[in-house]
Amino acid sequence: FYESNAIGRLLNRFSKDQQVVDEFSPLTFSNKIQLGNNETSIMKKTEIEREKYEKKHEHVNTWKIVIKAFWKEGLLVVLMFFPFAGIKVVQSLFLKEVVLNISDSSASSYAIYLYAIALSLATILKAFLNQQLFFRASRIETQLRKQQQIKPVYIYYLWGAPLETLVVFGFIWNNIGISTLFGYAVLVLSVPIQLVFSKIFTTYRKNTVQWTDERIKVIHEILVGCQIVKMSRWEESWENVVCDARNNEFNSILKASSLRATNMIGNIVMDKASFTWDSANSPALIEIDLNVNTGSLVGIMGTIGSCKSSLLQAILGEMSLVQGSSKIFGTLAYVSQTAWIFAGTIRENILFGKSFDEQKYKAVLKSCCSIADLRTFQAGDLTVIEGKGVNLSGGQKTRVSLVRALYTEADIYLFDDPLATVDLVVARKLFKRCISNEGMLNGKTRLLVTHQIQLLPKTDHCILLDYGKSHTNGIKNNSERNDSNVDDDDDVLDLPQTIDKNSIIKDEVSVHGTISGDVWVKVFISGYGWSGLLLLVFLMLLGEAANDTTNVWLGLWSSKPKTEQRESYYAYTYLGLAIGIALIRTDYFFQLMLRGAYLLHNNMLKGVLYSSLRFYESNPVGCILNRFSKDQQVVDELLPLTFFNTIQLLMMAVGGVAIIAMTNPWITLILIPIIPTLL
Repeated sequence: FYESNAIGRLLNRFSKDQQVVDEFSPLTFSNKIQLGNNETSIMKKTEIEREKYEKKHEHVNTWKIVIKAFWKEGLLVVLMFFPFAGIKVVQSLFLKEVVLNISDSSASSYAIYLYAIALSLATILKAFLNQQLFFRASRIETQLRKQQQIKPVYIYYLWGAPLETLVVFGFIWNNIGISTLFGYAVLVLSVPIQLVFSKIFTTYRKNTVQWTDERIKVIHEILVGCQIVKMSRWEESWENVVCDARNNEFNSILKASSLRATNMIGNIVMDKASFTWDSANSPALIEIDLNVNTGSLVGIMGTIGSCKSSLLQAILGEMSLVQGSSKIFGTLAYVSQTAWIFAGTIRENILFGKSFDEQKYKAVLKSCCSIADLRTFQAGDLTVIEGKGVNLSGGQKTRVSLVRALYTEADIYLFDDPLATVDLVVARKLFKRCISNEGMLNGKTRLLVTHQIQLLPKTDHCILLDYGKSHTNGIKNNSERNDSNVDDDDDVLDLPQTIDKNSIIKDEVSVHGTISGDVWVKVFISGYGWSGLLLLVFLMLLGEAANDTTNVWLGLWSSKPKTEQRESYYAYTYLGLAIGIALIRTDYFFQLMLRGAYLLHNNMLKGVLYSSLRFYESNPVGCILNRFSKDQQVVDELLPLTFFNTIQLLMMAVGGVAIIAMTNPWITLILIPIIPTLL
């Protein structure tokens, strides 16, 4: 990889906008393990092993399947662990010899240089093995992650850590004797403490997720019903609801941060099935008897409020079954009563992530009478639709939903009165070309909710719903009407190649590169002002000074006579330096960052709530929700921890250099070529 990609080319790639995807030469060793349809993928490996267990009528053991499927890759990781662990032990021995030879005036300089070179080589080899160990374990994890909640990167710690602990125990015992037991006693006692902390943290995390879901749900309702909110002037009321959920979420995050600081395809069969929207309420659908055979067309009718749409929702699994049985065989496609349109081009709304087949695409457009619609747009199907389809008529939105459903290629199609939003002529065309037994879906199972009685004779069966109760009537097609007067739109559709840019939807603008210092200053001063920022700087410097002082204090402590070393004064001072100030600065740092994140969320919420309707029309709901969900989670949880670790490591490096420079000022000359590379 490094030979085929020059350093300059690599640096050029990493300096580019991360949103632009550059293609490197493929890595040869990665070709052996492919995700997707590759024969060595986890899907096929696990299926082969699972079938073996099922044939033997044995209980399926996930761990055995994983081991059998990846024993070669796992064995390589295990074999690499032993030299990796051994080098860590040898590294400490080399360091010991370097220190002893330097302190011994009679020692040969040749031996000092030899041990120093050995220490350097051991460090380089350890870094290489560490990278290979984690990289190869990560490759296995990539394949397991989709099906199993397993982290192979850390699995080897389960057996490797105890083994490494025993080896290190032997070396320490050989050097300091029985005192080793006291050090390991602290290590053993920390295990149950960590278990308790992890249990508490899990509880906090569950609470955080619940309150986050509640907050996002409320924000989504606000965005979807923004017209009602604006018309009724409910901005302040909804702001209070969101802030209440945010307060509960914030408290959970704050607690967690403080702790961290520390073969029948197409059939539908229902037998006496009763469904309800809420288990606490009475059933909405009562003792439904339904047996829909593959390829049949079933009409569903009834008065308003007779639960016609609820029957389709029950088939979709959106309602709870409280009595009887319900079996659905096959994949489902659903056309809702209110067309669902997302912000994007018409083609994107139709394909819905599926691959583009031009021949099939044109056939579906023709069947759904959508060719005339596309001709009204300059960019055709590449015209950008605003959120909720505000620039489409009701009939156009319905036809887009129909095209999407037909393009899906499902086994069962559910139509919730899609013909109600179009005129009678178009309704007859859509029914004949799409839904009827003469149409494109002939041979598929179809359920059509409709109020147009004239269409029922063309169905295979009819279901009459009367306030949740069904009455089935087999109506045969005995009154076939001549629909030859329905015009066929045989014109060829030329698909455009350029996306229409004349849209009120604004593209997301992201700032790339280094974050300016003003942004960081605003984050830190938004919580407690400039005084809070100055206090944080003081605590960070004080904490690092205390950390560096511990090394000096240990040296002073060890230089005292053995009788004086037993005084508790030295131990308590060391404990205070090592733990006390560190906990205070860590807790304050997280509180300051989270306070800033809290105010950031509230300001963002106010900005959205009190914006004009133009803002809601020009910004898709999904983009706004991403700011309140994913991005806010990064600011709440990932940013404080990452930023604190970065500052702490930076200050430790600076403090270490300062301590060394106090002993040997000439060492600072090494920093002259290093500092420019960091700027």
